[in-house]
Formats: sequence, C-alpha cells, structure tokens
Amino acid sequence: MAGAFPINDAVTAPEPALVWPPSFPASRDEVTASWVRETLQPHPRFRGDPIRDVELRDLGDGLGQLSALTLAELTCRSGRRQQLVIKLHAAVPEMHQVALAYGHYQSEVRFYAEMAPGVPMRTPDIYVSAMDPACGRVVIVMEGFGAWHSPDQIVGANADEVIIAVSALSGLAATYWNDPPIRQFPWLRSPDSPAYASLPRDYAACVPILLDRFERDWPGGSARPLKQIAGSYARIQQALLRRPQVVAHWDYRVENLFYGADGEFAVIDWQLMRTDVPANDLAYLLACNVSAGLRRDIEADMMARFLAGLREQGVLDYQQVDLELDYRLALLSISAILVIGGANADIGNARSRKLFSTIGARLLAAIDDWQATDLIAAL
Repeated sequence: MAGAFPINDAVTAPEPALVWPPSFPASRDEVTASWVRETLQPHPRFRGDPIRDVELRDLGDGLGQLSALTLAELTCRSGRRQQLVIKLHAAVPEMHQVALAYGHYQSEVRFYAEMAPGVPMRTPDIYVSAMDPACGRVVIVMEGFGAWHSPDQIVGANADEVIIAVSALSGLAATYWNDPPIRQFPWLRSPDSPAYASLPRDYAACVPILLDRFERDWPGGSARPLKQIAGSYARIQQALLRRPQVVAHWDYRVENLFYGADGEFAVIDWQLMRTDVPANDLAYLLACNVSAGLRRDIEADMMARFLAGLREQGVLDYQQVDLELDYRLALLSISAILVIGGANADIGNARSRKLFSTIGARLLAAIDDWQATDLIAAL
C-alpha cells in the first residue's frame, strides 16, 4: 500500500521475517478467523504447517490504553498450537488521536521492524508490524506470553519483580549511554522532537479535565503540583536535554513486563519509546507501579542496584547525585502520562478509571516525597 510502512532500507529484518496484512482492521470486530489465516499463512512458520483452527478472544478494555488487543489461539494441521496477540490502534477515539498526534504507533511499528534486535531485553517475536498512515490504522501480531506472569498495575508489583525489572533497565540504559542511535533510526524521538511541540499546551489543557475526573480520589491538596508543572512543562523538556540521554521505554509499567518460570523476562509495548534521562523508566516503574509504602521501602536499594548495573557495564561517570537529579526531573516529566492519559481515557470503563486513579495517587506521593517541584525554580 502506497505510503505505508515499515521502512527498513538499511536494516535486515529479524528472523522470522515479517509479513504484510491483507487489510488493516478498523476494530477488533474485523479481526476474524479468515483474516488471521490470510494474514499469517505466508509466514515461514506456517507455510509448511497451515493454520487449521483459529479461536479468538478480546483481551478487554482498560488493559491497553493505546491499543485494542485480541488473543488468537491457533491450531495447525500438524496439531501444533500457538498463541499470538493481535494489536490494533486504540478503540477509544480520544486515545487514538493522542497516539496519532505523538507518533506512538509509528514508533512501535518501526521499533519492532528495525530496532528490537539490538535492544538488550527480550521482546516478543513479531509476525506483523505495519501501519497505514493514510487511515491511521496499525496491525502488530506478536508472540503471546500466556504461560508467563504479568503483574496487575493496580495491585502493584512486588519487590522481587521490581528487582528483575530494574536489572534489565541498567542494560537498556548502558547500551545507548549518551549516544542514542537517532542517526541510524531517525524516527526515534527525543524530548525536543516536533511531535512533542504541543505537549506543554496539551498538558495545560488536560489538567482541569484530569482534576475534574480524579481529584476527589486523592488526598486534599496533593494534586496541586500538577498545575505548577503545567506552567513549566516546556522548561522541563529543555532541562531533560541538558542531562545524559539514553533510550527509554517510557511506559515501563508492570503490565508491559512478563516474567517466565525460569527467570526469563520480556518487555512489550514500545509505543512511547524515545530518548530521555537514564532515570526515566526507573522513576515510572517505582512511582507508578508499586504501592507508595513499598516504594519508600525499596527505592534506595533499587537506585543502588541501577547504578551498580550501569557500572558493571562500563558506565563510570554517573553518580548517585546525578541519578537523584534525573529521578526528580523524570517524576515531573512522566506526569504527562497521568495527565494526558487520564484526561482522555474512557472512565466509563471501571478498570481504566481505577488505573488512572491509582497511578495518580502513587505518582503524586512520589513527587511530594522527593520535593520534585522545587526543581522548577532553577530550570
């Protein structure tokens, strides 16, 4: 299809090869058994063992905020069974527009098609990674992790799960330390990318909507910093650029993390990825994915583990004081996920509402604990 991508001129596609979808479904209703067969039959893993049966199940709303997910259970002629996840664009129109405006779909499609093999984390095997910009639709077909465990973000991760996730983060940060591969992957965004030019304005516009929806869920006065951040977000973006830059997942929440029985660990959902300060994913993981009490108990240890992991991989010029500064900056920056997401989410969905209420309470507590807004005056 003219104008569609992935564009993979300079990078050899990972094995197994990607295939192109015959169409881009408008919704999960258009993901049918016949569409799955037609899409996947050309793939090398199915050419000699055709798909016989397809069972489909919606994975529900409120799980992926920027996507619509379908689980496909495949049975091949040989009797081999395989579980795949089919990911489409967001079903909620407001969230779909957010993803289009900030280039989230394009980033993930190109990440899986071009960049994933070089990332020092297990990512899912990908069968389809494609987008049609003309209609703003996306199709990603990926390995399912049905036998693995992924924590519930509302419940929160436990300390052992956080330790594994932090160890993996050190590897991601060290791989691209202060030299993110933007020249090799020009679609890789940074805090000053044109896609984010409207972010300060969008943030300010969304704060009143967010507070109208959720402020009553939070302790009195705890949401006040969001208004202060809203008036300073452009300066926060510039401050990030003056710090060391790495590749950041930017949505390192526990529902995007999968834990295998044998200590395996995998990361999905790279829609929001961009360059950022080394503490970005660490701050989001700790401030939004564990209870405030557990965060306070393990935060110092997790920061020490992250620094030790960097040093083991040769990063020696980044100290505790640097990490703490970047951590505080990241707490301000990642509040955009709460503000933009919470203002545009479908709060008629009970799980979506509970998710953003919970994230907000945790993040606001972390901002207060670290007195992060005190940084703004010096930016």
